[in-house]
Amino acid sequence: MKNMRYLLTSILMLLCFAATAQSTIKEQAEKMGAALIGKDYKTFVTFTHPTIIKEMGGTEKMAAAIEKQMKGMEQTAQILSISYDEPSSVVKEGNELQCTVPQTMILKTPQGKILTKSTLIGISTNGGAHWYFVDAGERDINAVKASLPNVSRKLELPTPVPPQFIQ
Repeated sequence: MKNMRYLLTSILMLLCFAATAQSTIKEQAEKMGAALIGKDYKTFVTFTHPTIIKEMGGTEKMAAAIEKQMKGMEQTAQILSISYDEPSSVVKEGNELQCTVPQTMILKTPQGKILTKSTLIGISTNGGAHWYFVDAGERDINAVKASLPNVSRKLELPTPVPPQFIQ
């Protein structure tokens, strides 16, 4: 009986953690998206994996590069909205928690509105308190592992969907 109570308590704690983790992941992804739309590139970079920040020359250089890229893009496209669907189940890989997060972006272009769908890989190195996000783009898990070797093969990356014009 005592073992059964311990088991049930453990299961309930795991379910509560999973619900909290899912909420935190989506909340932080939404903050990242809002920072991009709001042109707050320093905040946006706080959600970028440290390996990528290092490759870009540090936080300041990365924020400046994103700002330059976004200004250059203003002539041809403007981000109207970014939204996120529910994250996948969280998997543990070494000292990291990882998941995938579906992202939908709507862009305004001179030719019309474009809907893009992509998958972000969420990574937490501190037990789920803070999440970093990496856009998988058109890469499969093996290609992602080339730059982020700790990414779990348990993560499922869906087949990329080409952008489409919408009304």
